Amino acid sequence: GNNIQVTFLQDFGDLPLLIPDGTNLGQTSGVDPPLLTAQKVVTGDKESDICSSHGTCDEDKGICQCLDDWMTSDGYGNAGTRGDCGHRSTGTTSTCPGEPACLGHGTCLGPPTYRCDCESGRSGPDCSLIDCPTGKSWFSFPTAANAAHSDG
Repeated sequence: GNNIQVTFLQDFGDLPLLIPDGTNLGQTSGVDPPLLTAQKVVTGDKESDICSSHGTCDEDKGICQCLDDWMTSDGYGNAGTRGDCGHRSTGTTSTCPGEPACLGHGTCLGPPTYRCDCESGRSGPDCSLIDCPTGKSWFSFPTAANAAHSDG
């Protein structure tokens, strides 16, 4: 048999397991389909925060809009081309984003990350984004006779 190993050249976090698909594999040694297995050898441990928690994502374009003094990195804190706001372009980080820190809508986690832990209903690197409400739609179709919404 063949043994194939996939090695990622950069560690950008805990990636999901690659699932092999043998439906289009051909073989000449019998009628049984090929046996394919997958295993995770190394579990990633890097963060996978949106825009490295130093910018907001323009979801229509898939591009990070970085906070002042932040720009794209190489995944290791240096300048690069990842588009992730993970490189501090000037100075050093000694406070959380926003003035006051986290715009008064969260708690500054302090060193070494200086990230905001936003209060409920707020998000973004500086807690400036107000989360949209979620829940059952008031205008959805009834789920059954005499039942306007499901409990799930």
